[in-house]
Amino acid sequence: MRIVVICIMFATSVLAGCASIVSGTSQIVSVESRSNDQPHSGAKCKLTNSKGTYYVTTPGTVTVHRAYGDLNVRCDKDGQEPGLATVKSTTKAMAFGNVIFGGAVGVVVDTASGAAYDYPTVISVRMGMNSIVSIPTTVNGSGHVEASLPGPTGYADGSNVDAVPYLRARKGYAAYLDRKAPKAFVLADGGHYAFWSNNSNAIDKAMTRCRDMHFTNCRLYAYDDVVVWPRGVVLTPEDPLEGGGKDTMAGDPSTRQ
Repeated sequence: MRIVVICIMFATSVLAGCASIVSGTSQIVSVESRSNDQPHSGAKCKLTNSKGTYYVTTPGTVTVHRAYGDLNVRCDKDGQEPGLATVKSTTKAMAFGNVIFGGAVGVVVDTASGAAYDYPTVISVRMGMNSIVSIPTTVNGSGHVEASLPGPTGYADGSNVDAVPYLRARKGYAAYLDRKAPKAFVLADGGHYAFWSNNSNAIDKAMTRCRDMHFTNCRLYAYDDVVVWPRGVVLTPEDPLEGGGKDTMAGDPSTRQ
């Protein structure tokens, strides 16, 4: 009888210990909405995964239950197209420690409860777009630092220069294709553009460069070889080239006047 009691006590302590190695079945996430890559507030968001449904108004925080599967997010605001995001779940590094300290029992406990998994702490939802959100991984500057990257819209293949909606921007996009990733290409009203390459912050830098040039309505056309331009965009008239259409170059970035 004493042996049985000892075994039960040992098993209980192992289970508790294993669960504590990768602690917590829930986590707090911050949800923000963006329009044309600018901060945006007041969107009502619904988050769902296999463990439950959660609600938050942007910008805001909400506690979600960790799970193996994706966290699906939909944000709505009157007068705007909804923003959708697929938030990827990743396995915590400490979960592998359970194999050593807790064996198979610890792994089963944490995977079943959801404690072995993590979602990105910040979820950025782009209104009118479908984004893929994951914990960013950059190695030696390779890869984008953004946790939220818009998914392909199906507007065009990334190598299709002729699909760029403004004629004056096609030459720039052809040059962009030859640049090294991570990279991003931004379009603005009138056919103006900016791009940045070989930098993990390429999206932010290209958007900032576009605004610094006082272009209007700067919007991400593509990052790397992924075209994210929405279908059915109403274009403004193309501006005439000024000064022979001179490009402004500064290392890896490029802009078109």
